[in-house]
Amino acid sequence: MEHARETRVGIYTRSERSFARVRAGRIVEVRVGRLVHLTDVESLNASVFAAVERAGAGAVICADHREATPLTGEVANVWAQAMRKANQTIVRAALLLDPSNTMYNLQLERVVHCAGNKDRRLFSDAEELCDWLDSALTETERDAVRSWAKAGEQGRV
Repeated sequence: MEHARETRVGIYTRSERSFARVRAGRIVEVRVGRLVHLTDVESLNASVFAAVERAGAGAVICADHREATPLTGEVANVWAQAMRKANQTIVRAALLLDPSNTMYNLQLERVVHCAGNKDRRLFSDAEELCDWLDSALTETERDAVRSWAKAGEQGRV
C-alpha cells in the first residue's frame, strides 16, 4: 500500500522521489525512491555527481534507500557503472536499507559489489551507519548525519 507523506516541498507518494543534495560540509544526502526507467537513474546519477562536486574533495555520501523499489537489470547495471565512476571522488558512502525490502536489498548489494569500493557499505540500522561514518567526519558533519538519520526514521525528507 502506498502512503502519502507531507514534506517541505509538498505531498508525494511513497517511493517516488529520488534526489541528491549537499546537506552540510562534505555530506551528500541521497534519497532513493523509484528508479524504473534509465532516465530515472540517469537523473539521480547527475544529481549525485553535481552534489559531490559541490561538496568538494572527500565527499561522504549518506543514502537513504528505505523507500526504494526493485530495479530492472538494465537500471542496476547503469547505476553500478555510475557508482564505480564516483569511487574516485568519495571518501565513504553509507547506504541505509529497510530490512523488509529483501528483493531490492539483494539487488543493491549486487550493485554495490559491482561498483567495487570497500568504503561503500550497506546498513539496516541508522545508528550503526552513523557510528561507521563518525571517524571520517567533522563535528558539524557528524551532527548533520545524525539529524539526517533521525529525520529519515521519522519519515521526513
